[in-house]
Formats: sequence, C-alpha cells, structure tokens
Amino acid sequence: MCGFSTRLPRRLRLALPPTLLLAAGCSLIKVDTHVTPLPKNEVQARLLTREFATGMIDEVVRAADAIAADTADVQVKRAAIRWKLGTSEAARRAALRTDPTLSLADTWALACQMDQYFRTGEGRTLFGEHQSTVTDATGKLVGQITTIGLAARPLGDPRGVERFVTEYATKYPLADLDFQREPLYPHWSEFRSDVDTVTSTVGTPAEVMADAAERVTLYGNQLSDELRWRLELLASDPRYDPEEVRALAEQLAAELKRIAAVAEQSPELARESIQSLRETVVPVVAQLDERWQATLDTFTSERKAIAAELTSQREAVAAEVTSQREAITAALKEERAAVLAETGRIANEVTERAFARARVVLRELMVGASVVALIVLGVPFGFGFLAGRGFRRSRAPTERA
Repeated sequence: MCGFSTRLPRRLRLALPPTLLLAAGCSLIKVDTHVTPLPKNEVQARLLTREFATGMIDEVVRAADAIAADTADVQVKRAAIRWKLGTSEAARRAALRTDPTLSLADTWALACQMDQYFRTGEGRTLFGEHQSTVTDATGKLVGQITTIGLAARPLGDPRGVERFVTEYATKYPLADLDFQREPLYPHWSEFRSDVDTVTSTVGTPAEVMADAAERVTLYGNQLSDELRWRLELLASDPRYDPEEVRALAEQLAAELKRIAAVAEQSPELARESIQSLRETVVPVVAQLDERWQATLDTFTSERKAIAAELTSQREAVAAEVTSQREAITAALKEERAAVLAETGRIANEVTERAFARARVVLRELMVGASVVALIVLGVPFGFGFLAGRGFRRSRAPTERA
C-alpha cells in the first residue's frame, strides 16, 4: 500500500518560484527613490528666463555698439561700454538664481529698472542724441519679459507680480551704470507671504547637472566679453590716453639720458633732475597701477564667484546622488522583504491547498474503495444467498410428497 507523500514533484518545484513572482504582481518591483524633480512649469520658467537674459545682453550690446560707432564723444563711448558691462553682470546674477520663480521675477524687475533709469532716471541724458536708441532697446526688453512673465504658471498671479516688479523698480531705481541693485528677495518674500517663496527641491541629479552646465556656459560666454570691455574702458579713459602714455615714456627716456649726462658733470644737478622726474612720473604711474589693480580685482572676484558656484553645484549633485542611492537601497530592501513575505505566504497557501486537496482525494479514494469492496464481496454473497434460498424452496414440495 502506497502512502501519500508531501514532497512536490521536481517539475513543480522548478516552476514554483517564477509562478510565485508572477502571482505576487508587478507592483512588488516598483522602486520609489523619493527624489522630487522640478515641476515642468518651473523648468520652463528657468529656461525662458535664461534665454531672455542672453537675448537681453545681446540686445544691449547691439544698441551700445551702434551708438559707439555713430559718435565721436568719448564720454558717450565710455557710457556705452559701461552699459554693456552693467547689463551683462546684473542679468547674469538675476537669471542664475537657484529658484526659477525668483529668477524670473528678478530678471523682470531688472528690465523695468533699466528702462526707467534711461527714461526718467539718472541715465536719461547719458547718451544725448542717441538716447532714443537706448530707450527703444529697453522698452523692447520690458515687453518681452512681460510677455514671458504673464504666461508663467509658477508665478500664480502674473498681474500681481507685474505690479510688484513695477513698484519695486520705481521705489528702488538704479543710480548709475554699475547697476548696483536693492536685493529683491526680502521684498519678494513679503509679497509672496502666502506661499513658499523658495522651491522645495533642486531637482534630480540630471536636472542639477544640466543647471550647472548652463551656468558654466553662460559664465564662459560672458567673461571673455566683459574682459574685453573692461580693457576698452581702461583704454578710453581720458586720464590714460595712449598718446599721452607714449609721450610720457619718450619724455622719461629723454630725461633719463639727460640725467645721465648731467650726472657726469654735476651730481647735485642730477639729484634735482631726478626729484623733478619723480614728481612728474610717479603720480601718473600710480594712477595707472591703481586702475589696473581695480581691473584685476574685478576679474579675481568673478573667478571666485564662478568657483563658488561650481563648488555649490558639485555639492548639490553629490548630495542628490547620495540621497538617491540611499533611497534606492532602502526601497530595494523594503521590496525584497515584501517579495519574500509574499513568496512565503503564497508557498504556505499552496502547501495548505495541496494538503487539503490531498485529504479530499484520499477521502474519496477510501469511500470508493469501500464501495468497490462492498460490491465485490456483497454481490457474490447476495447471489449465493438468493440461489440457496431458491434451492431450498424447490426441495420443499418434493420432501412433502
């Protein structure tokens, strides 16, 4: 007699794991990294803002170069160079803010400030007969950024933001072509007190790296132009006319030759000549050195700003990558535990069902065997009983006779 075995057949055991995984469902393999990407409308606002800032600089450069080419006034030429420099630096600072919404508002406010500065502010007479060229360019830029701002969803109430930037530009006008501005963020925080004024995420590592690449590209495109403009500004300074510097060098050479000749005849006269030369040359050289040092200090500060920006972006990328790796590891552990628990549950359920079915089958087999045994043993017995009874009945009349 064969007993019932609880060991599953080999084919069934091989097919069980894939079957259990399929039965568990695809949802068990879902991994949540807990990293929030930037909303699409904020990404779009950032791209539009930076594209406008680049176009803003290009528009100012075209207008300034046209003015410089059409005038012989040195002061107007210098104002055109300073306008390009101020716009390039201010637009870059505004457009490269981390928060896309604040970046858009700051760039919008800069365009309004610049337009008001040249129309009604301190810069309304800087370019003389060419002032209309300047205001045409600034008015065009205000129209472009206003169109972008009114269509931007992250701002919530674009008309309210338009009033805010206009009032800000009126209350805090630009003082000169250096474009030193009142910080916008405190006023923006007060204006947006009902909402979070800083984005809650810097985006995924891919978005952070793309942002860093855009920043480096923008810095690289502008710094070379700014260096050239600063050198042009230095060269156009009336205090440092190249012809005067050349004449000063020739005068210095002649004086040195004369001093050498006098020194051979009279040392006392040589000392007087040297003193006279010092009084003439040293102040000019000191002014040149001061101006050049100011230029070098500006480039040094720009280089430090770029290095700090790159360091900040690198740290942000590293932090996001670490966060994602930890989140993925934790999620995989959770999912693995869930898969194992689900697998154990399904295995237990399959085993219990198998045993229950085996008991049902065994019970049916026992009942069937009993019925068969009853038939096999009972039918011959019944036939024999009936035959014997009939045989006795047939003999009873014969015995009576």
